Amino acid sequence: MVGEDPVYIHIGAVTQGPTSTTWSIVPFEWGTANPDARMTKVEGESDVWEWELTPNELFEISGDQTVFRLGMVFRVCYRE
Repeated sequence: MVGEDPVYIHIGAVTQGPTSTTWSIVPFEWGTANPDARMTKVEGESDVWEWELTPNELFEISGDQTVFRLGMVFRVCYRE
């Protein structure tokens, strides 16, 4: 993704168990240019991006769920 702008995060919480890799809670729809998923370019860096999250605020977790891990994919949103 060198030279790309904007960059978006696609993120999901794994709640089905310690060995699961299934994303159970996904706050952003894949392939969309959701402004909440847009990453911020790190000032002074050419291809370094960041995105801050607070898991308890981002994911709607019920009282009996445990988040075992987070999965992330970074992408660009191409326009035709």
